[in-house]
Amino acid sequence: MIGSARGLVHKAAIGLAALAVCGTAVAQDSDDNHVMFILDASNSMWGQVDGRAKIEIAKEVLANQFAALPDGTQAGLIAYGHRFARELNECTDMELVGGYGNYAASDVQDMLDYIVPKGQTPIAATLEEAVAWATVDSNNEPVSSPTVVLITDGVESCSGDPCAAAAALADAGVNTTLHVVGFDLSAEQSAEVQCIAENGGGRYLDASDSAGLDEALKQVGIEIVQAEIVPEPEPEPEPAPPAEPVRQSVYVENFDGASFVENWTVKNEALDSYIVEAGELLAINTAIGGFDVEDTRNLFTLDSPLPDGDWDAEVTFTTEFKTGRDRFQFGLWADAENSLGGTLWTERASGSLLNACSFIALSNAKQSGGEATVFDLPVRGAVNTGCGNRGSGFDYEASVEALTGTPLTMTLHKRGRAYHISANLGELDEHDEPVIYETEPLTSLRAPGPLAFAVGKWEDAQGEVAVMVDKVEIFTVPQ
Repeated sequence: MIGSARGLVHKAAIGLAALAVCGTAVAQDSDDNHVMFILDASNSMWGQVDGRAKIEIAKEVLANQFAALPDGTQAGLIAYGHRFARELNECTDMELVGGYGNYAASDVQDMLDYIVPKGQTPIAATLEEAVAWATVDSNNEPVSSPTVVLITDGVESCSGDPCAAAAALADAGVNTTLHVVGFDLSAEQSAEVQCIAENGGGRYLDASDSAGLDEALKQVGIEIVQAEIVPEPEPEPEPAPPAEPVRQSVYVENFDGASFVENWTVKNEALDSYIVEAGELLAINTAIGGFDVEDTRNLFTLDSPLPDGDWDAEVTFTTEFKTGRDRFQFGLWADAENSLGGTLWTERASGSLLNACSFIALSNAKQSGGEATVFDLPVRGAVNTGCGNRGSGFDYEASVEALTGTPLTMTLHKRGRAYHISANLGELDEHDEPVIYETEPLTSLRAPGPLAFAVGKWEDAQGEVAVMVDKVEIFTVPQ
């Protein structure tokens, strides 16, 4: 007799054919998987099928099944009818040939060679003994979900009740399953043993020859593998991007009433160069102007204080850029040497450099005591590329025309002490979503002044710059 102490680690080189039909699943590599085979070794197993003894066929097929079990499966072998001659009518002829273990092929063959058919077919008594053998592992620990596979070529010959014994075995462990393979049974015999599988919670399969027995055990193997596999885990979903804080509007200027007069101051006012009517502010400048220009014409500042904490200040406007040196600025302004905010501006080259060196850009700029820090973001053309290195296909006139009359937005974002600019210039991506341009942030330890906007030329050029401001809105942003 070979006990479970002979179990050696066995890494099978092949898998059950059943694995190929189980889809995207992997065998659970765990000692929690236990399969106990019960082999009929009664005298009738010397009967022949296709010129070979049934016991030889069963041993060959069973050896293949041991080898094909998934890695980590603990398997064992019980035999009955192999120790006493048939004429002795011995009905206690059953034995645990090999307890649960991971057997090497040579050890499986030793167990099978040890079995020589001789005696009766005590199925019921074997199943009663299997209650102990199949539900406890080699360390005498309970096995929660054992699978038992009975291979028999006959029916009960010892007056036992194998159907009742099968039910008792199924009840002995948690989720114990008993499958039965009838090998070369008549129709009457098959009908008699089917209740064993039914009461055991498993399947009954017929096998009439070597190929049939192999196929039947493979079908049972599907049940074994399905009981032991776990689906491949679904890939972890990509973490959702942090939700944008919900903004709350705290100030809106629509330029359609007395609010503008009450809440805004116009520095260096030139009444002939701006007007507020019909819900918009139209400002025109023919001179150099902007946050960094002393006495710039019509610089609009908000008298109301900005909220504490984080906030967004957004301006909606349309442009008429005509000079090639145009700019519209929106941000915080104290004086010509202290400001911070965004600028939408243009540069139009001349002659052969028109397309190579012209551009439209968005900037985030800070003036602190007259010292400038600027982040330029090209949105059209070849800004800061050395002229001619790129952008030769850029059509400046067409790009400026596309901006003209298109509702645009520029937003100054304050996050802690960092400020950055974003702009929607009316473009859509391939999904019909707005294209948003965003600059690098700049740090300011304190706000340099109130909210303001200005229009003008950044360098002398012919023509005038015009901007129509539709709305200014301020939002608080929870941290």
